[in-house]
Amino acid sequence: MVRDLAWKILINVLNKKETLKVQNFDNNLSDNDKAFLKLLVYSTIRHINKLEFVLSKFVKKRPDKDIKALLLLGITQILFIDVPAHACLFETVEVIKKSKFKNNASFVNGVLRNVLRNKEIPDISNFPSSFEKVLSKDYNKDEISLLSKELEQEPSLDISVKSDVSNWASELDGEIIENNTIRLNNPRQIFNLNGYDNGDWWVQSFAASLPVFMFSDLKNKKVADFCAAPGGKTAQILNMGGKVQAFDISNKRIKTLKENIERLKFKDIKIINANPCEFEFNEKFDAILVDAPCSGTGTLRKNPDVVLKNIDFKNLEKIQFKLLETALLNVNINGEVVYSTCSLMKKEGELLVKQVLNNFKDFSLVKEKRVFPDNKYQEGFYMALLKRIK
Repeated sequence: MVRDLAWKILINVLNKKETLKVQNFDNNLSDNDKAFLKLLVYSTIRHINKLEFVLSKFVKKRPDKDIKALLLLGITQILFIDVPAHACLFETVEVIKKSKFKNNASFVNGVLRNVLRNKEIPDISNFPSSFEKVLSKDYNKDEISLLSKELEQEPSLDISVKSDVSNWASELDGEIIENNTIRLNNPRQIFNLNGYDNGDWWVQSFAASLPVFMFSDLKNKKVADFCAAPGGKTAQILNMGGKVQAFDISNKRIKTLKENIERLKFKDIKIINANPCEFEFNEKFDAILVDAPCSGTGTLRKNPDVVLKNIDFKNLEKIQFKLLETALLNVNINGEVVYSTCSLMKKEGELLVKQVLNNFKDFSLVKEKRVFPDNKYQEGFYMALLKRIK
């Protein structure tokens, strides 16, 4: 059953172009089966380019795309998951026998047996050529090669705590990374962990926590958070003493934001379901955070399917430009704006900030920072602190 579900999810992601985020990994499965289902699917996506290469060696005529998804799933088990060979072959063939493609069972069996007899992992990039082409605008071959290795890595589970970092690190068996971030040594169901129900901490990657620390001081400051949901950075601002107006355009995401803020028991906040670029402000702010919608290319550990996307950069850049422009128009003199994206691309980061600042001579770029999805940061992020000087 688990392999059947994995096949269906891969069809959704590879052929129907759905995201991994919207897939159902629950299906009333046991915890072990849920974990195995996720391992099957995510491992296939993480190694997609190598799997395609291996498959091309044993299949000369392109198979039906749904059958191809099952073959990729089978090869994943042979090359990248510690599954007994007989179980992999038998279970994978049984899946196709129960489907409308049952007449192709012997074909699938033959291909997988050939892969098993010639078991070899190709020494090539994990990235499809289309994604490498995107990255090549900002990175050289060696840099892209290093980034491609990060696609193989599963993300750690980081949390941000309100206070008592050392005590919570001990309580939850975690390691203090920096600031208020703890990385759990033994990731498990967060809902069952001490402190979750009491709102003592929230899930947030270390890299995602960094933009808020760009601000100089937020205590008792009027702060706007332009793209607030699901609320990790909003929680940071509140925890630092800011008085927040939190905006998000999505009804669904606003609901999540409200639930998270309620669990965390923060009070000094007004949540507004609106596009800040179209909102009529009746006051200016001391600080504004613009954690803008972006390509998400920096989240490849957590969202490996980002390498499969056909990203509409032009539309994203328009949205990013407008959000940052709106922020600069609504901050006080000596006020600060932090702009951030979880993108690896300079046109969503350094270049966009430079372009916007050309139109705003009363602002200066105080500092900017870029981090990459390595073992420390987990995600790629760009962040910049801008200050209104007159």
